[in-house]
Amino acid sequence: MLKLHKYVLTISSTVILLAITSACKSDKGGAGHAGHTIEMPQEHTAIHLNRRMKLLANIETDTARTSWMGTQQAILGTVAIDENKTEEVSARVSGRLDRLFVRNSGEKIRKGQALYALYSEELLIAQNEYLNALELVQTASNPDQTMLRLLSRAKKRLQLWGLTERQIRSLSTTRKADPKVTFYSPASGYITNLKVREGEYVAEGTPLMEIVNLSNVWVEAQVYPNELEYLKAGAPVEIEFEGYPGRMFKGIPAFRSPALEKNSQVYLMRYKVINPTGALRPGMMAYVSLSGAKVKTLTVPKAALLFSEDTAVWVETAPDQFEMRLVKTGLENKDRVQVLSGLNEGEVVVTSGAYLLNSKNIIDKGASHTMPGM
Repeated sequence: MLKLHKYVLTISSTVILLAITSACKSDKGGAGHAGHTIEMPQEHTAIHLNRRMKLLANIETDTARTSWMGTQQAILGTVAIDENKTEEVSARVSGRLDRLFVRNSGEKIRKGQALYALYSEELLIAQNEYLNALELVQTASNPDQTMLRLLSRAKKRLQLWGLTERQIRSLSTTRKADPKVTFYSPASGYITNLKVREGEYVAEGTPLMEIVNLSNVWVEAQVYPNELEYLKAGAPVEIEFEGYPGRMFKGIPAFRSPALEKNSQVYLMRYKVINPTGALRPGMMAYVSLSGAKVKTLTVPKAALLFSEDTAVWVETAPDQFEMRLVKTGLENKDRVQVLSGLNEGEVVVTSGAYLLNSKNIIDKGASHTMPGM
């Protein structure tokens, strides 16, 4: 398919070139076209195109201008979970997982949403202890400090084992202990690393799952020693993501390894990226732009450059007149390139249609070389 696309592109360019050449011949000798006469210089260093030919060639231009240019390097990175935004959910008490309200990793969850229900004899005993202490306090005409401390300790145990204030109030109202207790999410985010299934018995402290908040994410990248010159302490960088081409995000340095990674010749860099909508997800590819020192210099768009044995641009030296110019280039970034010689500020360069101009120039030169032998 790629070969077919190139073939079609070549045919299209040839058709346009033939149309321009035909227009040139027509404008040279046709009566009634005095305003569009084309006179090619003997050395063929310049090309004249009228308005119609420029439209056929899709000629577009830009201006050589002074702008800030710096050395720039793009390195590959990957979106990772911000570990500071991760909360591990573990069993507060031993028991059997009677029900899981989340079944798959990646599920979005809100703070306070039900996560799982646990059947626990220990929780049943603790609830009954609380109810007994509560009854002692409420039935005593003048409860002493011992009774109040007993009630306080019973309530604190329930809180430490994960019961919410609402659940404890409900228990105080209903006066009915239940061995099956529902536990709720301590944070909003996405479920990751779900480690258990319904029906399993878990001990106190058993990890059950993790909740990740993606309002911030990390972008981790590997930097070679020769790229360290692009890094400035604490300086933010621009990051582009494969899923959002053309959109730049701000990356704030969060970590830089002090030594080379084990069995490699790279340093680990980590950047923090604000992600309020959750659009950036772990595993996405990222391109981190590292910039060095900047200088104010003459630049042109990259699209203006023609590459062969030398680097050249087409310059519009007068209205409808174009001339090829050899240039020497230097620094470059995503869109523009530094011009060290061959152009002056304010000169107009061709950014679209330059290859057609170049092809026409070659054809015209070839035609001039064959004419003496005819």
